Amino acid sequence: MHIHRIRGKNLRDALERARRAHGSGAVVLTQEQTPDGGVTLAVAEQAGAGSQTVSEQRDKRVAATPLATPKATPPVTSQVARCLETSGASAEFVEHICKAVAKRMEEGRHPIDLAASEIGKTFPAPPKLPSRGITRVLSFSGLSGVGKTTCLVRLATRLVRAGRKVALATLDTHRVGAVEQLRAYAALLDVPLFKLREGADLMDYLARAPGLDVVLLDTTGHPGRDSGQLAALAQACVANGRHVAELQNFVVLPATLGHGSVGEAVAACAGPALAGCFLTKLDETRRPAPVLEYIANNALPVAFMSDSSEVNGQLHRPQAEQFADLMLRGGLR
Repeated sequence: MHIHRIRGKNLRDALERARRAHGSGAVVLTQEQTPDGGVTLAVAEQAGAGSQTVSEQRDKRVAATPLATPKATPPVTSQVARCLETSGASAEFVEHICKAVAKRMEEGRHPIDLAASEIGKTFPAPPKLPSRGITRVLSFSGLSGVGKTTCLVRLATRLVRAGRKVALATLDTHRVGAVEQLRAYAALLDVPLFKLREGADLMDYLARAPGLDVVLLDTTGHPGRDSGQLAALAQACVANGRHVAELQNFVVLPATLGHGSVGEAVAACAGPALAGCFLTKLDETRRPAPVLEYIANNALPVAFMSDSSEVNGQLHRPQAEQFADLMLRGGLR
C-alpha cells in the first residue's frame, strides 16, 4: 500500500485534491491541522475493508481519527510563530507569545506588533551605568573568545568620553600579548593600566590612585581561576566594615550559544553574584533566541549589546524594541 500526503487550504480542498490525484477509491488514513490553518491528509491508493474512501470522506465531510494531532497555532498568530521559530525560539516560548497575542487581537493591531510588545515585557531593565562616588570595579567574566576585552575597551571609551575617571585592569597576565594589547588601548585612552597577580592587588593600586570612578577588569577566560580571584577581590573591597570599592560582575555571552549551552556558560562563571551581562556576536548568527530566552527566564539584565567584533564598533544600550527585533527578525535593524 502506497501512502501519499496531500495538503489543502481546508478539509474540503484537501479531499478534492486527493480525489483528483488518486481517484475516488483512495482511503484517508489520517488528518492533521497545519500551523497556517490548512489540512494535510495521509492517503492510500487502495481502500481496505471498513476503510472510508475519499469520496465517502468528502460527502460526509469527516476524517479518519489522526494518529497524532499536534497543537496547532491559530492562523492569526502563525506568522508570529514562524518568525520566532526561525530565530531559534523554543516551543514553550512560541506558545507563550502566541497565546498573549491572541488575547490582544481585539486591539486591532498587527500580530507582529503585538508580539513585539509582549516580547519587550519579558526582559528586565538594563543595569544603571556607574555613577560618581565610590569606585566601581566592573569585571568581565566568560570563556575565552566571547569578546570580553572588546567590550571592556568599548565601554572604557564610552565612559572616558562621558568625563569619567577610568582605569583598566587585568588578571590575564600569562597569555601571550594580553597585557600588551590592553596597554596599547590604555595609552590611546590616556588611562592607567593595573596588572594584577591576584584580585586583591587592586586595592593597592586604588590606594595610590584615588578618585577613580570606574575600574574595568579583564579576566583570564578560565572560569575556575577567575571565580576565586573575583571572590577575593569582593572581600578586599570591604575594609574594616567600610566599602572602599564596589565590585559588579558581568558575564559576556555570545549570541551564538544554543539552548543547552547558555546555562553551562553562565554556571561556569560562578563567583560574585552577576550584576548583568554583555551580549556579543549578534552579527554572527540569525538565531539568537536561545540566549535571549535564558536572559529573560532568569531576569538577567543586559547592560550592552554588540553586533560587531571590531574594537571601534558600538555598544548598544538595549531597549525593548531591540529585543523584539532580535526575537522576530534574528538581528538588529
